[in-house]
Amino acid sequence: MDIKEYISSGIIENYVLGYVSPQEKQEVECMSHIYPEIKAELEQLQTTIENIAFTLEKNPPAHLKSKILDAIKNEKQEVVRKEKVAKVVTISSTNNSNLWKYMTAASIIVTIGLAYLFYITNNDLKSTNSELADITNELDENKLVYESQLAEYSDKIKEKKELIAFLQHSATKKIMLKGTDLQPNSSAIVYWNDINSKVYMDPSAEMPELSEDEEYQLWAIVDGKPVDMGMLTHEEPCEDLCPMPNVSNAQAFAVTIEKSGGSKVPSLNRLVVIGNV
Repeated sequence: MDIKEYISSGIIENYVLGYVSPQEKQEVECMSHIYPEIKAELEQLQTTIENIAFTLEKNPPAHLKSKILDAIKNEKQEVVRKEKVAKVVTISSTNNSNLWKYMTAASIIVTIGLAYLFYITNNDLKSTNSELADITNELDENKLVYESQLAEYSDKIKEKKELIAFLQHSATKKIMLKGTDLQPNSSAIVYWNDINSKVYMDPSAEMPELSEDEEYQLWAIVDGKPVDMGMLTHEEPCEDLCPMPNVSNAQAFAVTIEKSGGSKVPSLNRLVVIGNV
């Protein structure tokens, strides 16, 4: 059973105002014993109606009754004989009793009207709370997005600071790689620090375009032997410098054209650029 739907159906308000059938009355009382939410709603409405009735319950001034009776008595004495005074008083008392009944009925009508107004206001409040919940959820989602973006920006700033520190380090060397006889117009730049062994390559290298099954591969010459330094891909170009694997005791750097995926040894007949440290 959907408790929220049952509460919002209006049957509890009708129960409190006495607009339900005996069967519905028994149903509400039964449901209030089973579900704490329904019991709480019922008690809240009853308390509200009682408070409204208590607030509106005002007795007429004590002197008002005597003034009404005196006015009626004086008027009757002028047009009716003295022997009918008792009857007039009896009739006046009856009319006065009806007056109080009318005033009581009016108070009940006002109370019911205010109760209906409370019911409408309560529904509007529930709708407003729902809208506030939606706005809160949206704000929470946006907060997660902003936090993710902030973390991403923080990482980028950290990377840029590290790159600047690397370039400004006294042990960082800028190595110019010049074209070979195979590609005399090609060139590239490698940055290497011989203390922390970090290597970066400038992505703006001037080298010819390759076919789909070819890639450029960077090599470091260490103790006269080539060491694989990874592939140079243009699918995801670097924003600044491209970080490459660390290497120590490098004597030179070179780039060759290899089949897609790279090679364990460089193809010297396809050497594009090379430069000594």
